Amino acid sequence: MIRVKVVFLGILADITGRSIEILDIPENTSVDSLIAILSEKHSSLFDWLSKVPLIQVSVNGVDVTSRDVTLHNGDEVVLSTPLYEGG
Repeated sequence: MIRVKVVFLGILADITGRSIEILDIPENTSVDSLIAILSEKHSSLFDWLSKVPLIQVSVNGVDVTSRDVTLHNGDEVVLSTPLYEGG
């Protein structure tokens, strides 16, 4: 098992009812699998993601473009909604 810190920003903090969560997850867990674990734990997050499947992810301050990225012990994963520019 590894331990990761998940930070929920904006509406995701409102949906889950928390801004930070420390999780023990199996080794070799991907970002995509982590999101599935969180969706199973927080039914409100699952409901939101089924309607708005867009979520921005960064691991240790680096934006993740592929959800296949494997997480490691001590990683900090920040989840937020995408930001849009323009008008």
